[in-house]
Amino acid sequence: MCDEDNDSRKYSSDNLSYQFVPDADRELAVQALQEFEQQNYEQSLNLLKKLISKRPKDSKVFHNYCVAEYYLSSCKKTDQFNKKIADLSKQARIDIQNLESLDDIDNCVVLYNQSVALYHFHQYHAAIYILDKVFQFIEPLEENLARNICFLLLECYLSIYQPKKALCLVGYIETVMFAENKNCNKFSQKDDNNENGMSEVLRRKLQLCKARCYAMMRTSKACKKEIKSLLSSGSTSQNISVFYLKSQLEYQRGNYRKALKLLNSVTIPDVSKYFWETGDCLPAAFYNNVGCIHFYMGKPNLGHFYTKKALTELDAEIIKICDLLDNKHSTLPLHLLNISIPHQLMYNIGIHYLQAKKFYKAFTYFVEVVKSYHSNPRLWLRIAECCIHINKPDCMDEYVECKKRSFVKSKVSAGPHSKLIMYSSTLDKQSSEEAKNSSNLESPSLQYAMLCLKNALFLVGEHCSTNSTSDSVSSIQSSSEDTDTATSEENILAVLPANFLQGSEILSLRNSILAACSYVALSLGDVVLAHEYAKTLLSQPHISAAHKFLAHQYAGESLLIMDRITEAVEHFNYQCADEIELATPYNLAVAYAVREEWNKAMECLSQMNPNGKVPPQALALLIYVESHSSAEGIKATVQQYVSPNFV
Repeated sequence: MCDEDNDSRKYSSDNLSYQFVPDADRELAVQALQEFEQQNYEQSLNLLKKLISKRPKDSKVFHNYCVAEYYLSSCKKTDQFNKKIADLSKQARIDIQNLESLDDIDNCVVLYNQSVALYHFHQYHAAIYILDKVFQFIEPLEENLARNICFLLLECYLSIYQPKKALCLVGYIETVMFAENKNCNKFSQKDDNNENGMSEVLRRKLQLCKARCYAMMRTSKACKKEIKSLLSSGSTSQNISVFYLKSQLEYQRGNYRKALKLLNSVTIPDVSKYFWETGDCLPAAFYNNVGCIHFYMGKPNLGHFYTKKALTELDAEIIKICDLLDNKHSTLPLHLLNISIPHQLMYNIGIHYLQAKKFYKAFTYFVEVVKSYHSNPRLWLRIAECCIHINKPDCMDEYVECKKRSFVKSKVSAGPHSKLIMYSSTLDKQSSEEAKNSSNLESPSLQYAMLCLKNALFLVGEHCSTNSTSDSVSSIQSSSEDTDTATSEENILAVLPANFLQGSEILSLRNSILAACSYVALSLGDVVLAHEYAKTLLSQPHISAAHKFLAHQYAGESLLIMDRITEAVEHFNYQCADEIELATPYNLAVAYAVREEWNKAMECLSQMNPNGKVPPQALALLIYVESHSSAEGIKATVQQYVSPNFV
């Protein structure tokens, strides 16, 4: 973690200059460095204590004391280390919020260590902010430190799915750092085998990062070339990640069976040892990958089984480590902290449940995952979808229920003056709807769905236009005009823990959110807002036929409730031409009935099922329309649909 320990000057230097360091102090610093490199951390710490007693105001000596103390604890006392580094930053006058200039270039070591801690705490953006500033001063830095800064920044970019920035950094490392090493070797007559071996390891690591970048960018040809080069060299244990990457490449190309075959061909080494050394649980990665492949093969239940097994394997390995560390989760070493909260697996399980139509279980997982990935607009949309399906499922259940029972509730009087009382389609469900739509946060209600959709729309709108907000629909409309320009500049939207979205994918996500907003607003009775969202959706420059169809239906329904019948009929009459052949005769029949155009309403109802009976949901409307035409017609309808007991 700390390459500053390879430079003895950092143990012996003063804050202001190096020229007044006594020889005795310098010798003490060199001894401390040697002990540290030999992993004798206790001896190194004792020597640094002596050095601190001689140089109590030397921030660099105190920094190295903190590092040695942290290594002595096996990198477990992370909170204590972070607190001491923060105090050290104040002492050295390092302002993280203002890193345009540094009084001492050696302060980059402190900033690097802070970035390492942030990386392991999944605070990638904060780590990138610091590393970007440090990168400006990379040329005068010591070679090992500069190289580690570059590789840490590279890992941060890959962790937040920014492959283009990562590739630029890969190019810099190849052209500058390794080029400098080549030039040095030309003038060097010594052949250092250890240094050459380290250089080869770094080259493989860099090549693997490049292949990961190409995989994220879905550039399969370039990715395949890098993978082939990596597989031609290196041992089996070195090539585990390469095999997994090759399997991912086949998975992206739709060759699911080939991807499974590649995964099964990997020989897994000692799991616990590998987990302790790298923080990667290979069985969890294997089962998660198998689960994703089965999901895309149209088997969400089987995918859920394997992903759940991945979570079980991960928990089992964590328990083993905790047993070795006195069952204290807080005492995990720094490099294992990144697996203590397996929200990536939980996200996948939620997706499996959603696809398998187990909406409440999916909602439970997504609500837990959103605590870590609250800036993912697609995740907020998924939560809203769960709420919608829980409260407003498709009409199939209602259709079957209507089919089983008669639509007549009771009969009043007898003879020629008898009257039939029909069931209401809404009053019976009013109490249950009120219970479902409680204002309790994090309950799967439609109110919570609207809150989630506003969050999603704000995050997508923030990406598209800095002036857009989710509070007002007018601001959404104005920001939609700038969507093309903004997406062409950035062209990517982070949706961690998944890969980034770009171009048309962002626009499609935005349209899906707007359609859901309109539907939820309509379900909650806010017809004005529903109409505004539908209008905004129709004004989008790139909109699919399905989204266009939904927008017209939601706009028409909201206008119908607002008694703007003529405008509603225009939306209901809209046909998507060759793109999609769908008609909504029921909604159109309602509009015509409100406008008292009974013949047109009857024509629409007859279109619903030309060769048979009208669906049960439309019976009430059919009888209402026929009651304004002829008594004989309504009598025939009643005899056709009603049980003989009521006639």
